[in-house]
Amino acid sequence: MHKAIRVIHEHADALREEHAKCDELGHLTDRTVEILKLSGGFRLLLAKDVGGYAEDPRVFGEWVRTVARYNPSAGWVAGVGGVHPWEISVADPQVRREVYGDDPDAVTASPYAPVGRLTPVDGGYRFSTEVVYSTGCDVSEWFILAGMVLGEDGTPTSPPRPVHVVLPREEVEIVPDSWNVMGLKGTGSKRVRVKDVFVPDYRTLEQSRLMTGGYRDAQPGEPLFRIPFVAVFGPSIAHALCGIFRGFLDQFTDYLKDRRATFGSAAKSDPHQQRALVHAESELEATIAHLDKLWGEMWDKAVAGEEITLKDRVTLAAHQKVGCSRVMGALELVWRHAGSASRWTHLPMERHYRDMQVGGSHFGSDPTTVYGPFTELVFDPDAQPFGMF
Repeated sequence: MHKAIRVIHEHADALREEHAKCDELGHLTDRTVEILKLSGGFRLLLAKDVGGYAEDPRVFGEWVRTVARYNPSAGWVAGVGGVHPWEISVADPQVRREVYGDDPDAVTASPYAPVGRLTPVDGGYRFSTEVVYSTGCDVSEWFILAGMVLGEDGTPTSPPRPVHVVLPREEVEIVPDSWNVMGLKGTGSKRVRVKDVFVPDYRTLEQSRLMTGGYRDAQPGEPLFRIPFVAVFGPSIAHALCGIFRGFLDQFTDYLKDRRATFGSAAKSDPHQQRALVHAESELEATIAHLDKLWGEMWDKAVAGEEITLKDRVTLAAHQKVGCSRVMGALELVWRHAGSASRWTHLPMERHYRDMQVGGSHFGSDPTTVYGPFTELVFDPDAQPFGMF
């Protein structure tokens, strides 16, 4: 077991205790961030030249699941923020030193929606944006945001050219009271805005290159960075969802041990609840095994120096998202048979349920976005479907 995962297990009780506190605060508590940094989990996908481990992504997936099991909001920040070190690792060496030179455990936020405007100027760009869902923004020192490069007429170039930009916290405004949701409240995924800041060229990355593996040679000798960015980010969301569900099932089984129905029968002997539990465990473990298999295949290709193809990326996205759908279905089956007492707000089960509902609505959890591309490649291996994969 990697040290990052062991430390999280050792602090399980503390992370569980911080769950409700994170929700009340609207972002992760200092104690929660302290535990995440202590584990070294944010270093798992970070290059070795700035103090990272550059690990097999399956280790990262287990770390994310373990954090999410004990504290869903922390697990979601781990899954999203934990991928950002991968991107910084393939950026210009000066960016790597700026972000991680003093603290390899620095927390970073996004999001990647390219809604900003990038006006080319000498040495870089003028950048402005306002964008929602900046997970972990309150506890982050740096941000990765995105925008479209503008032409001379002030409109996006054709073809569009989305670019990621790396900004220090002082150049990003976090909009207060802009994360009012039913679950994952503790992620603090607020709206952020940037007003006409200068971004030097060395703090930019081309989104199209990131998605297709165009930075594969940025860290010679480290297979992790030969895997395209999107094939790292997408499964991270799925692992966070799986971890939250594991925490939900922990609460469900503990709840069943002593619970008796209205007429006195033991809940753990109820065939409907037994069926729900077995199906849930099977769906969860199958999804995790499938995610690890797909990541393992990409890792093996990266180690061997083989190309990771469009079909590989679409296949991973399809199975990852369908896996999320299976887990959400299993959640509903258990919830339907959990009994009325499980709905009390002082019990952690309903908080995990709400967290699952919000996590399950993320783009990375939605299988409808890959049905067309996957099918297109089944019938035409030379097809070039468009999408986030």
